Amino acid sequence: MKRISIRRDKTAKCNSKFSPHIIRILEANRKSAKFCSILKSSEHIYEVMECSASFRVNIPCPHAIFVINEHNRDAEE
Repeated sequence: MKRISIRRDKTAKCNSKFSPHIIRILEANRKSAKFCSILKSSEHIYEVMECSASFRVNIPCPHAIFVINEHNRDAEE
């Protein structure tokens, strides 16, 4: 309970949409994204290449939609 209370107090002080921890993750991923390249396949499907690996990205992917719905958020937002 103490740990949860401390986290709640920290996030209450945040002026951004996300907590400092999430901001750090986003920034790290932004830096990593510099090493990626992209090919557009169709309106919502892309292929992202990173080094020798490639990933199919479907926007919006079902996984993201599920998480958005679970948090009672609007996927269009």
